[in-house]
Amino acid sequence: MNPRVLVQQHVNGGRLLISMVLLAATAVAQDEPHLWSRTYGAVTLQPSGLILDTKLEARVPILRLGGLVFNSTFIGGGARVAASPAHVELAARASVMPIDVLPITFEAVYTSYWESPFGVLPMDSVSGQRSVDRRPLYRADRDFAAYSLALSINPQLQVKVGKVAAFTNLMHTWLRIRPDNHPEPWIFDPLRGMVLAPDDRIFEHTTAVLYDPFSGDGTPLLRVGPALRGRSAAKTTDVTLVAGGLLQWRPGKKPTSPELTLLVAPYLRDPDYLGVIPYIAGVVTVSRLVPFKKLSASL
Repeated sequence: MNPRVLVQQHVNGGRLLISMVLLAATAVAQDEPHLWSRTYGAVTLQPSGLILDTKLEARVPILRLGGLVFNSTFIGGGARVAASPAHVELAARASVMPIDVLPITFEAVYTSYWESPFGVLPMDSVSGQRSVDRRPLYRADRDFAAYSLALSINPQLQVKVGKVAAFTNLMHTWLRIRPDNHPEPWIFDPLRGMVLAPDDRIFEHTTAVLYDPFSGDGTPLLRVGPALRGRSAAKTTDVTLVAGGLLQWRPGKKPTSPELTLLVAPYLRDPDYLGVIPYIAGVVTVSRLVPFKKLSASL
């Protein structure tokens, strides 16, 4: 069998799908220049996957004019590293929050997919694969390595009125992915669980409205409410849409205390996973803020 030919049959668990989790952690503000870091570990079911991600930025407050929307504004830059059983990626990133309700992140990303049973799969064709019988994971007679380059912009609109918090998290990614020595017209990307063109654009979003019984600063955090999450590709028309419940829980009183996010959402649209079993994602996030003055004193 030609290893570059798509094997159209259901999978018996031979591959692991890694799924990007696009959820919003609670914001942390600082009134002086500081080093900011955030690390999360995520586990997903339906499809199964796991990922570890760490971000590090130097941030400087800007436009602290007070009022309703100029209390936490900043500009920053740094790097991100992420790894899973299928890949490792490095990113240069810049972030800006011109007003308190609109943080925006920009990234330039290099991703290496190593040759493994969990990696990319070049595909000769996607015809006939738009039904509920399609599976995103296909068996071939060898594994493939690949690399990708990407540029992304990620604005997030977030508001809190009384005990109700809401956010819409959007991401637009321009992606170029290249399997080693196998330039096929289509590629299954295990990181996103999507069939993509070698040069494609990906749109992702998460929207939620959450109730928080606590007052905010200096208290634990418990937010729960409905959420809608979707992802689509421009050139293959792969679309995933789930809707369900989102829980954010931070038992500690400090804004940098560990935080748990849980999303349980049945599929509304997907070429692979329509059915009674929902998409489940659990994320543990740890943030840290270190003022530059403290760093200088410790050196």
